[in-house]
Amino acid sequence: MKLLPVVLILLLAPRQDSPEKAVEKLYDLMNRGAFVEGRGFAVQICQKYPKTPAYDAALPYTRDNAFLTMALVEATGPAKNRIDLTVMADGLEYDNREQERWKKEADLIFKALFEAETLKEYAKYFNTYRAHVASKASRLNKPDGPVLSYFKSRDDDGEILTDGFAARDVAVQTGAPDKLAIVQVRPAGLLHGISGHGVATVGSPRPTPKDVLHAFGHALAGLADESSSLKVYGGMEKKKKEQPPLPVAPNVSDTRDALKIPWAHWLKAKEEGDKRASKIDILEGAAHRAMKAFRPVDESLCVMNDGTDFCPVCREIVVLLLYSYVRPIDSALPCDKVITVQPGESVDLWVLPMAPTTHRLIVGWVVEKAWPGDKGGMVAEGRAGDEGLLQKSLRCGDGQPGWRNGEGPAWRIPKGDLSDGAPRKGADGIREVLTVNDARFGAGKLRITAVVRDNTEWVLKDSQNLLVDWRTWIVEIK
Repeated sequence: MKLLPVVLILLLAPRQDSPEKAVEKLYDLMNRGAFVEGRGFAVQICQKYPKTPAYDAALPYTRDNAFLTMALVEATGPAKNRIDLTVMADGLEYDNREQERWKKEADLIFKALFEAETLKEYAKYFNTYRAHVASKASRLNKPDGPVLSYFKSRDDDGEILTDGFAARDVAVQTGAPDKLAIVQVRPAGLLHGISGHGVATVGSPRPTPKDVLHAFGHALAGLADESSSLKVYGGMEKKKKEQPPLPVAPNVSDTRDALKIPWAHWLKAKEEGDKRASKIDILEGAAHRAMKAFRPVDESLCVMNDGTDFCPVCREIVVLLLYSYVRPIDSALPCDKVITVQPGESVDLWVLPMAPTTHRLIVGWVVEKAWPGDKGGMVAEGRAGDEGLLQKSLRCGDGQPGWRNGEGPAWRIPKGDLSDGAPRKGADGIREVLTVNDARFGAGKLRITAVVRDNTEWVLKDSQNLLVDWRTWIVEIK
């Protein structure tokens, strides 16, 4: 522990403040980046207020391995409809200057993640955070040695192994439930981390865009490595002592049967002349195996191998899983009560679709007679709560899907008359608006549904209707 000057300790000491005020001051020091000073102040709190909630709050900050603070990097919208992603470092010491310098590394990691076309297109779907975490030493741990760093990262037979549970516990400090994290293991020279279940692990102080995107593919979508061997620092091949079972993943297979392989729909599209599938094949050598494991593309065409972005098969799964966190409708006019339109007046129904970087989501309006007894509209639920559904249907069990499971294979657009809305710029973005009045629809009670879909060409098969969202209003026109 670094020692503070006696005068500074005395100035920071919680003199006549209440325990609650002292803890507030501690949090303020941490949030301002005065970590060493905050640590000294935490010691003072523990000494003055033993066996109190203030002691419990301050004690973690006195330890060598400690969570320090969470900082917002960029917010693109409300956390409830964004993917909240946090970057954190292992092997970063309890030092103000070192923590301050690391901010630039954190920014570069996010820049690297959103550099490739796939995530650049959906960058506005993310809120990003930076978690400052202190470690006792800037060294990798040993299996039987003392704990030197917060995430206990170590070399595991040529790969970086880190404590994913601890990373998710840090990520939840954003206040959002997503628990998605990128852990930068700074002391590790190894290029490949063991990633999955929401945690992407990368090594070196300056991981490349390829390394970051590769690890994120593991973490979010449970994508498997498409290389035929494990490559470590310097591109050298590493033979593992014990080869784990072939992963159940969307981009590798133990069969070359074109009808049973996970990307069978891409092979069918190729046969039908779809240019998007022109480079899809069944190639041997995947999941660090030279034989009896198959991948969909040449090694240079996928970041899960030696490429720089996701191949069509992997990209499809990534896009689908983005929509397991983010619903296509970002916000909309409330629909919980019947909306009344008086004669000669108009009411604007509106939805605000999500906004990818280069394309717009499609919005359709369906008008039908209201059902007897309708007292309010409806909101798509996305089959929330059906745990494990996407892991099975998309073969992404080693990833971390979000709360949405899509509208399901049986979902259909409501039967009714189609009406045209119009885009209208608002303070929150481009809304899609349908103006309702008696001149256009006549008198009566109507059930009006806005259906929003991302018709991205990157997805051939959306069996769970993840790319769909809808709102229904009950409107009574006098």
